[in-house]
Amino acid sequence: MGLFEKTGCSTADDVVNYCENQLTLFALSYCEAVSIVTDTEPTMIAAGQIIVQRSLKGGVKTKWLGFIDHLLQLVIKMYSPIYPCQKGHSRHVEIWSIF
Repeated sequence: MGLFEKTGCSTADDVVNYCENQLTLFALSYCEAVSIVTDTEPTMIAAGQIIVQRSLKGGVKTKWLGFIDHLLQLVIKMYSPIYPCQKGHSRHVEIWSIF
């Protein structure tokens, strides 16, 4: 569909309004939005919940899903102090998603 830069605030409501404007730009509505996938940062979780609520008001259920790679990074960050790396080895971990 395209790549668009979002500028301005980053509150959950602002993110939702931006997404709805993008749907409108392509003559789409929540009926065509089967799911939305974001990272699991609190603002994006809140935006996902708002989108689900608004879609329900429109008579459909758009699902919100958190990126699994972001969830894995949070788990790795949480447990990495418990399992120290060998001397001279980096603790850097990269997780890639391909869709």
